[in-house]
Amino acid sequence: SIGDGLDNLDYSKPVEYEIGGVIIDGVKYLDHSVLIALSGLHVGQTIKVPGDKISKAIERLWKQGLFSDVKIVATKIVADKIFLEIQLVERPRLASFTFKGIKKGEADDIREKIKLIRGTQVTDNTLSRAKGTIKNYYIGKGFLNAEVEVVQTPDTALINHVNLQFNVKKHGKVKIKSIDFEGNTVFSDEKLRRAMKDTKRKRWYGMFKPSKYL
Repeated sequence: SIGDGLDNLDYSKPVEYEIGGVIIDGVKYLDHSVLIALSGLHVGQTIKVPGDKISKAIERLWKQGLFSDVKIVATKIVADKIFLEIQLVERPRLASFTFKGIKKGEADDIREKIKLIRGTQVTDNTLSRAKGTIKNYYIGKGFLNAEVEVVQTPDTALINHVNLQFNVKKHGKVKIKSIDFEGNTVFSDEKLRRAMKDTKRKRWYGMFKPSKYL
């Protein structure tokens, strides 16, 4: 949205202005000039207020996935020139992450695979990738129904930082009850089963043989 409380802006009647300046507010870690470039707004550009160029600028910044709030306000108008301020709220950054519901050895293995770096922004994409990595880890161990929940809590020592806790429910391993073949006219079922060395059916007399489904 765009808004500033300036008395001479009538949003029911779009007015054409030349941009006299663009500044960024609310961002500490990201390059301001890069963000202005991403917005598509630049000094000397002609825009209508309100207008689609402002809307598209907000949309472009939202698409970066780096912000929890995006606003563009007019700070002043001088003759036919308008001065804009892009107000952004950065998504929180990672302070630490822990695991609940799994063994220490498993947590250490996942920690190496998950590639979360302290100080980086916690975006929806970050969380989605982390959850996917954890689920794939357990799928590889036969836990096809593993569930992962992420809990975010603000860090008390660092401003705009969060701690993540991954709550994991592995549930039971998925076992192979039976293996059936169709269309085999040359080889017997048993011969085909013997060829599947790492894929075993669950049998009462072979309870210690691997029958997990991978």
